[in-house]
Amino acid sequence: MNVFARQLTMAKQSLKPVVIHSRKAEKETYDIMKRALIADQPIHLHCFHDSERAAIRYLQEFPKLYIGITGSVIDSIPLQNIVKVIPIDRLLLETDAPFMTPYPARGVNHPGNIPIIAEIIAQIKNVSHYD
Repeated sequence: MNVFARQLTMAKQSLKPVVIHSRKAEKETYDIMKRALIADQPIHLHCFHDSERAAIRYLQEFPKLYIGITGSVIDSIPLQNIVKVIPIDRLLLETDAPFMTPYPARGVNHPGNIPIIAEIIAQIKNVSHYD
């Protein structure tokens, strides 16, 4: 985790955005981000699968943070609940190709699957997928 903290510190010093993919280290990741980054740091939490509570905490602490949601949202009730608490202007749609393919396209994942993810998120948020 020392290397991660140093990388975040360098990003802060150079005013560069960061992309973070945290898996099975959510608490540690958050703690290091709080210590190493400024609140205004541009951040992309890639392939987010933590919790509703964590999403809210990240969004409140870091106003320039965006949360990436993959095709897993199609068949994951917990991820659908997370999407409900994320403002639409703070969501990023991701394929995470070649993994996490949305259901109708299982086995083949590519950026062309983004409309499938957009449609399910629009349904969850009760908006048009054009929004």
